[in-house]
Amino acid sequence: MTMHRTVLVGGTVVTFNDREDILPDGVVACQAGRIAYVGPASGFAPLPGDEVIDAGDHLVLPGLINVHTHTAMTYQRGLIEDLPPRQWFARTAALEAQMSEDDLYWSALLGCYELIRSGVTCIADRFSHMDVIGEAIDASGLRAILGPSLYDIDRRASLSDAVALVKRWGTSPATRISCGLAPVGPDTSSQGLLEDVRAAATELGAKIFIHVAQSQDELQAIKERGADGSATYLHGLGFLGPDVVAAHCIYISEAEAAIIGQTGTKVAHCPSSNAKIEGRVAPIAALLAHGADIGLGTDSAPSNNTLDFFAELKMAALLNKVTVGQPTAYPIRQILRLATRGGARVMGLEAQIGSLEAGKCADIITVDRRGLHLQPPHDIYAHLVYGVGGADVRDVLVDGRQLLRGGEFVDADVDEVRRRAASRPRFT
Repeated sequence: MTMHRTVLVGGTVVTFNDREDILPDGVVACQAGRIAYVGPASGFAPLPGDEVIDAGDHLVLPGLINVHTHTAMTYQRGLIEDLPPRQWFARTAALEAQMSEDDLYWSALLGCYELIRSGVTCIADRFSHMDVIGEAIDASGLRAILGPSLYDIDRRASLSDAVALVKRWGTSPATRISCGLAPVGPDTSSQGLLEDVRAAATELGAKIFIHVAQSQDELQAIKERGADGSATYLHGLGFLGPDVVAAHCIYISEAEAAIIGQTGTKVAHCPSSNAKIEGRVAPIAALLAHGADIGLGTDSAPSNNTLDFFAELKMAALLNKVTVGQPTAYPIRQILRLATRGGARVMGLEAQIGSLEAGKCADIITVDRRGLHLQPPHDIYAHLVYGVGGADVRDVLVDGRQLLRGGEFVDADVDEVRRRAASRPRFT
C-alpha cells in the first residue's frame, strides 16, 4: 500500500541546501510529513494517488523561521506609537493587564494567521499565560517553540508552572510544538531566578529565550548589580550557552559580542522593533565577526506593526547597510540565511527545517513570481529580499499539511478571527 504523497510540480525550487541549488521546473514531494524527493522533474516518477500542487510561475522555498515574536500582543497593534522607550513598555504592560484569557487566545491566533500568510512556518513565541496561548499556536498549524515568560521583580515568578508546560509539550526537535523557558530579561529577573532557570533548562534539555540589552533602563539596572552590561552579567552567572536565544542585543559592547560568540549563544535580530522602540540597530556586524548564530524576528505587532516576514527581510538588509555605512555589506544571500538556515540553527532545528532536502520536515512555501513588482525576473535572491511581500505567498505547508492554498486558508476560520478582533471592546 502506497502512502499518500503531496507533490509540488512546475515551480522553480530554491533549496537553500549546501550547494544553494536552484532547480527550474523542479519537484518537491512530501510523504508522512517529510520531504521525500527534491530534484528535477525528469528524475521523479509520479504515482496515481499523488496530490499535485501546480507551482508553475512560482518559487518553491523552505518555510521562513521567525525566531522571536509575541503573537498574543497582536490586539495591541497601532496602540503604542511614537513614545519614548520607558513609556512604550509601560503602555504595553497596561494593555496586557486588560486582556482576558479569551483575548490572549484569539489575539495569538490572529498573529499566527498573519505569519502564515507571509510564509512563516516556524516561530519562537514567548509571553505570559502560555498555557492558553500555546493552544492557539497549536491550533494554527505552525511549528513553534513556546516560551512561558518569567520574572520576579515586583511579582512572583511561577517557575514550577513553566516547568510543567515544558513537560507537557516536551523539548524534542522532532515534534511540531515544543517548549522552553523564557525569563523576560536580566533586569526583571533576580539572580536567583536566573540561576534556577539555568538549572531547570539544563535538567530538562530545554532552550532558554531571554531579552538581552534591549533598553537603557535594563543596562542601568544591571550596572546597579555591579556589571558593565547584560551579556557580561549573564555570562558571570554561567547562564549563556548554545541553548540560549538572546533577543535584541542592541546595547552590547565589542567584548560582549565576543562573549556571545564564544559561548555559542544565539541571537534573535529584530530590526523593525529595535528601530521603532529604541531608534537603534543592533551591532550585527560585531556579532557576526565573533561567530554568533543569528536569526530574524518580527517581535510583536505593536512594535513592528506588521508581521510580514518578507518586510522584515528588507528592513534587516537596509538598516544594517546604513549602520555600517557600506552598501556592499549584508549581501542578499546572507540576509536570506537569517530567515532560513540561520533561523533553524538558532532554534536548534537545523536537522529538521531551513532547507529543502530529502528527510527534512515538509515545511514548504510557494511565492507567486508574476507580480509587476517582480519583473523582469533577473535575480531570484534579490527579489526575495527587496521585492517580495507577504501577499505574494500562495501556498504554505507545515509537516506536509497544507495551511494556505492559492493564497487562501484551508481549514482556518479567518472570518471569526477578524470578527473577534473587530468586536473586542476598546482598550483604555
